[in-house]
Amino acid sequence: MAFDKNPDAGHRAVVAIVRAIRSLRQFPHRGYLAGLGMRHLHVAFGKRGYVIRYEVKEADVQIVRVFHGLEDR
Repeated sequence: MAFDKNPDAGHRAVVAIVRAIRSLRQFPHRGYLAGLGMRHLHVAFGKRGYVIRYEVKEADVQIVRVFHGLEDR
């Protein structure tokens, strides 16, 4: 879905993604291990949702990429 065609859905997707990222402050290891020290956190939205790829480094969380669940990443 292109966000320029449905701004309301785009806004709701951004809110869901930001909420998930903020949750990593308290629970940085909640995403599943995806190899090479990377973790993936699934964000429910629509049929496939989004994936946040990140690393936990000491007390910090580094977001590496956010992509749609249908993308082959």
